[in-house]
Amino acid sequence: MGSEPELKLPTIDFSIEDLEFNVAKWELVKSQVHKALVEYGCFEALFDKVPLDLRKAIFLQVEEMFDLPLQTKQRVVSSRPYHGYVGPLQLYENMVIDDVDNHNVLQAWTNGRVHTPNHRVMMSGNETRFTIGLFTVPKPGFIIKAPEELVTEEHPLLFKPFVQSEFMKFLHSSESTKNALKVYC
Repeated sequence: MGSEPELKLPTIDFSIEDLEFNVAKWELVKSQVHKALVEYGCFEALFDKVPLDLRKAIFLQVEEMFDLPLQTKQRVVSSRPYHGYVGPLQLYENMVIDDVDNHNVLQAWTNGRVHTPNHRVMMSGNETRFTIGLFTVPKPGFIIKAPEELVTEEHPLLFKPFVQSEFMKFLHSSESTKNALKVYC
């Protein structure tokens, strides 16, 4: 039996010199991002402008956080599955501090054209691995809606405009979150 071929995510370099001032370079990166999001829902971003000492300091703080006593970590709680502190499990422990769910926002804003994949980490070996996710949250009261150019006869509006905080309240009160965006909108 053969195994499935390894999926290689696209890698996009945001460290290109003069990226923000060079229209041709910006258009190239923009098209790479669009293609990666449509085809994969994600990509690996390269950006070497963050100093190495700052990156090391951030991961050192994360390591110190996970070295806290179990009772301390268990005080980080959430009503959402896989949020708050989860662990210690056989292979990992996890802590989601901010209660953010942006994949629904991205899907609604792109009128269903971009679907974010489920996050999955595959580990091999015995080396400790730390991952930090950074997310953006719209300003309070900001209405999430698909831009007019993404709503056409071929792509009719899939989701009514909504305020993210109101959707999050619905999401937290809903028993099933599998199709929460479709149900809400």
